[in-house]
Amino acid sequence: MRAPSRVTRELTPEHRAELDALIVDRRMTLDELIGWLSEREYSISRSSLHRYASNFEERLVQLSEAKERASAILDRFSGKPATALAEGASMLMQDLIMKKLLETESLDADTDIVELAHALAKLETSGVGRERLKVQWDKGITAGSMAVKANLRRELEKEPDLMRRMLDLVERAEAEARAV
Repeated sequence: MRAPSRVTRELTPEHRAELDALIVDRRMTLDELIGWLSEREYSISRSSLHRYASNFEERLVQLSEAKERASAILDRFSGKPATALAEGASMLMQDLIMKKLLETESLDADTDIVELAHALAKLETSGVGRERLKVQWDKGITAGSMAVKANLRRELEKEPDLMRRMLDLVERAEAEARAV
């Protein structure tokens, strides 16, 4: 794993934020950025600044892609129960974690990798919990529907047409609840 760049180590947070804004702005050349740093009494090599800027821009692209995926997930699960949204967010996180794990060259004593593995395990555990909740929801719908139908049959046994219409309404409501 590469050590933090000189830019990251030496610049104050304020100067680094300014540099990041200048990189995003793209109006200054690399040599102009080195001049800007020199004016603030930093001695950063051209190659170090180039590496930092390239990595910074790459992270911006990754953040933009993650934002697009998150937006797509929110759109896809809009109006659905929170469990569906949580499932979508979990899918996004699993994707990001797997991407990071695949990019890693060595798993030796890398605490970031261990933390990612723990996060992945927690995501799986929460997924199991969501599936249990869905099963309980489904059982509750079935039990409620059966109870309403039994009560309607008992109350409306002398009105078969009305009973059929009422049972149809209960079945539609049950189907809608399952679709959620």
